[in-house]
Amino acid sequence: MDELNRQIIALLAENARVSNRDVALRLGVSEPTVAHRVRTMQAANVIRIVLQRNVRAAAQAHGLAILDVFVDDADAIGPVGQAIAGFDEILTVYETSRRPEIVAHAYAKTQAALGELVMTIGEKIAGLSRLNVSTLLSVNRYLEHIGNLEVAPAPVEEGSTPREKLLALLSHDARQTTKSLARALGLSETSVRHHMKMLHKEGFEAALVCDARAMGYAVWTELRVTVAAQHLRSALASLAHMPDITVTAHITGTANLMIFFSARTMEDLDAFVREHIRAMPGMIDFAIMRIPRVIKANYNMVL
Repeated sequence: MDELNRQIIALLAENARVSNRDVALRLGVSEPTVAHRVRTMQAANVIRIVLQRNVRAAAQAHGLAILDVFVDDADAIGPVGQAIAGFDEILTVYETSRRPEIVAHAYAKTQAALGELVMTIGEKIAGLSRLNVSTLLSVNRYLEHIGNLEVAPAPVEEGSTPREKLLALLSHDARQTTKSLARALGLSETSVRHHMKMLHKEGFEAALVCDARAMGYAVWTELRVTVAAQHLRSALASLAHMPDITVTAHITGTANLMIFFSARTMEDLDAFVREHIRAMPGMIDFAIMRIPRVIKANYNMVL
């Protein structure tokens, strides 16, 4: 990725709906150049401008959990993952290089609703052999702007309401103008502006998501770490500002710390584990799960 694209991405990260004209003025290039660069990066799935809502801030989710899904039959891993991804309450689903074969992140309005979701998944999905649940007690770091954009947003469904159609269009590209949205929806620009105002009141904001591989990250991992209770707070604090960590969370279960670490090379991963995990005060045990495939990534809902 060349320097101009990096500078454009940096400005979009500050304000995802900044105009091409303002970007051009700040970078000293022409407006058509900026427009072409943005369109090219979007078409290549290097970046995506999405409409995001923080489910915690919107008081929508009081139950957040990690689902560890064990699948004994290797041929069933794909179908099981796709079936779990079909639940609206599931934010993310990915395969791992070890057991559990699939990990999913779920949210619900109450703990009871979360429990019902887990039981329904267990009852309805064939091929699933075991399902373990860990609650997210706190999410200490969550960088939603780095992701896997090979996973396409959901298409607009027939019979959807104008609001649902607008959300679907904005999940593909939240930089679209009011005029282009009105044309696509068959609505007036006034109606579109009204819907956009309501979405803003509900906590939706345009945000940039960059593809991890396009940004140079070739290795995706999740680490589960068990830290002595008296060292957990300091462990979370020590990881808070590392640029290659996208998530740190305090969780229930055998491990009490979850970390998402994106590495450019296996050597970088080895160095991170050696310097920051093995050397962590109070570290008792850890496990590394490589993530070879992301099945679902709902970038429109974040924690």
